Amino acid sequence: MTATVTLVDYGAGNLLSVARAFRHLGAEVILADTPAAVAGAARLVLPGVGAFAACMTGLEDKGLTDAVRRFAA
Repeated sequence: MTATVTLVDYGAGNLLSVARAFRHLGAEVILADTPAAVAGAARLVLPGVGAFAACMTGLEDKGLTDAVRRFAA
């Protein structure tokens, strides 16, 4: 069975590198840039390289902040 991993696309971060790594490990990768896509995830990854302020800005701009919080709860 192939694992499915959803990566949050908030407009910054190392999204493509993380996607490539998961695919290399045999996972199916879904890119999520809407609250509905985040809500439908079984496994959620927020890629980044330590630029947390840019991450939060991207999440807020795309309306993803609450969806990520609900997923983590």
